[in-house]
Amino acid sequence: MRLLCVYLTASFFFSGLQHWRGGELLRAGIDFSLVISYLGLAFGWHNHKSKVVRVLAWVGIAAAVIFLALSKLAE
Repeated sequence: MRLLCVYLTASFFFSGLQHWRGGELLRAGIDFSLVISYLGLAFGWHNHKSKVVRVLAWVGIAAAVIFLALSKLAE
């Protein structure tokens, strides 16, 4: 399962970079938020006892959404 999550993380990361360079910022934001989600699945962040780790996972997803919003304002 972890190997599959790492593979999906890498594929969405490079796909996100390609979309970002191509100017498809919505798809890049979605790809980067999926990267964070799959990393969370691979490392079990959702079952972690520490609230800090769970908050950091949500901060990463929120950062992808904020990045998307700011990149739309630049256009």
